[in-house]
Amino acid sequence: SLDRLWSYSCPLTKGHNISCIAWNKVNPDLLAVAYGQYEFSKQKSGLICCWSLKNPEYPERVYTRPHGITSLDFSVAHPNLLAAGLYDGTVAIYNVRVRKNEPILDSFEAPGKHTGPVWQLRWIEKERGSGEERAEVLVSVSIDGRITQWSIRKGFENYDLMKLKRVSNKHVQGSKGKKTEAFISRYAGGLCSTSAPKTSNMYEAPNDALTKGPVYAVKWSPFCNNVFLSCSGDWTVRLWHQDKLSPILTFHSSTKSVPSVCWSPSCSTVFACVHEGAVEIWDLSQSTLDPIVVNEAPPGCVYSCVTFSRNSECILIGDSDGSVSVAQLKGLPSADECQVRSRSPHMHYVHFFIFFSARRSSQDRRCLNRQSASKEMIST
Repeated sequence: SLDRLWSYSCPLTKGHNISCIAWNKVNPDLLAVAYGQYEFSKQKSGLICCWSLKNPEYPERVYTRPHGITSLDFSVAHPNLLAAGLYDGTVAIYNVRVRKNEPILDSFEAPGKHTGPVWQLRWIEKERGSGEERAEVLVSVSIDGRITQWSIRKGFENYDLMKLKRVSNKHVQGSKGKKTEAFISRYAGGLCSTSAPKTSNMYEAPNDALTKGPVYAVKWSPFCNNVFLSCSGDWTVRLWHQDKLSPILTFHSSTKSVPSVCWSPSCSTVFACVHEGAVEIWDLSQSTLDPIVVNEAPPGCVYSCVTFSRNSECILIGDSDGSVSVAQLKGLPSADECQVRSRSPHMHYVHFFIFFSARRSSQDRRCLNRQSASKEMIST
């Protein structure tokens, strides 16, 4: 069950939709909250508030922007640096040690500025060369179809890591003789991207062609490097293995889009997600068909994002009215109990399904490689 403890809200945040919640990587008591609307017709000024457990009634830092804030992330190497993505395509970096409203770096006039909302930002460590030390860079993904790397060493240099190509379904049943919809852009809009846990040179950029709606978030499991979750506008949360193009499991409990999902940092079988009407807690060791906890949103309020606390059995839920609710999750299994549950017959089925799917996918790839090699030998 979920027991509400308190909420982070003040008159400044009233009526602002919460688009993102980011924990500080070093200080577990500090979190940054982004306030911004998703829809173009509902745009208003944006806010960034840094909240502390010491004072849930008013933020420690407040930064205002003329456009909505769509994404946030704290630096690992420099915990005082907070990167923000804006609805107008700007990427800004703030120093939370100072109270100045102006960012220390801004891409507003940069040649490589995004031309659409920046839906996700991530600080990533990358190798600068063979045998050299690793350096931290910022990676952004935007609706303009570009995944861009930013460096703070020399100004705010940037270059595109990749451009997402739009995928069209050429063969659709029942569409023979009908005109297909014309593409306005040859690039597909990017809503989220994440780097693989084992290597910072491999990125996951979801393809909407594999789902029936836009993919809003991708979260790697903190316990299994090859497994991740995605949530989508097709009303589902899907469990994936990085070696397989089809989902391993699909979770569906409502007829509303799912904008946010996150893994529990303490139990490998537990994750949380929100849709417009409720927050759900799932435990794969108990059921893959129904959530173990469903908490309905207050009347007239829509849940927009969710995250687990890093140092307690609490969950934070952001809503459309500018409030971040902190609730204690009772009955969450401990780390030892999670290990026992992971050996249950139900989880043996899940683990076998993941292993079999990944093995079959690797076999398919080897078969394709042999076929292509045979074709090359025949052609030569």
